[in-house]
Amino acid sequence: MLKHALRIGLLGWCCLMLSSTASQAQVESSNGIKNFTVGQWTILTDLPIDQELESWPNLLDQAVASWCQKWSIDPKSAKSWNLTIHCIGDRALFQRAGLLEGVPAFEDGFQMADRVFLVDQPSTYYRRHLLLHELTHWIMYRAFAGGGSPWFMEGMAEVEGTHQLNNGVLTLAVIPNDPKEVPHWGRFKRLSDSITRNGVPKFKHIVFYGNDRQDRMDRYCWSWAGCVFLRNHPLYFPYLEKASAKPLDYSMKLSQQLESSL
Repeated sequence: MLKHALRIGLLGWCCLMLSSTASQAQVESSNGIKNFTVGQWTILTDLPIDQELESWPNLLDQAVASWCQKWSIDPKSAKSWNLTIHCIGDRALFQRAGLLEGVPAFEDGFQMADRVFLVDQPSTYYRRHLLLHELTHWIMYRAFAGGGSPWFMEGMAEVEGTHQLNNGVLTLAVIPNDPKEVPHWGRFKRLSDSITRNGVPKFKHIVFYGNDRQDRMDRYCWSWAGCVFLRNHPLYFPYLEKASAKPLDYSMKLSQQLESSL
């Protein structure tokens, strides 16, 4: 446990040092949209580039370093993958600039190849959660060629997006103890409301969720709960690990293999 804690602490310190020595941000502005670039990260936004947005490249470096360690991704390869993040306050500005051309309609966030899109949120925490959610989709697309069946893809993005940030050090995949730690996250309340309305879904139903938009957030919450359960269960985790071995795609293959194994 002590070695693990020291390793995580050293990882965070290294990311902070790397970020502090990275090339200075290059900021350009056109049509009300600012272009903010640090290393492999480019942020396009119509929002003010405040201290929170300035911290994003560092946080993204930490997130990728964590995923490289967790999922045996080559750090050198990961460092060469460039990503453009669209952080949207006024969607009309991005539409007029042609930045949403060819992008399917989305509500809060979307990942398409090496671009992610997120709409401003009511809390800094939840906007950062959405950023990490979409970044999880991106890193799985890059490293594994896909994110797996819809429930797993969204469940894992929810798992990795749920985070803590203490003194600039990012911790992913946390299970919140108190709603005050995760403003506007709201997953526990939504699960409770879902149970009141419809009862607890069968696990087989969860793992065969599709991509339809109806009850989308309920499906995300149950997918998160399913991934948390399997990832932390001593008996069932190996079955999930085997079913989700790379390469992945976006079909129901992962769900079918997991059902067959169980």
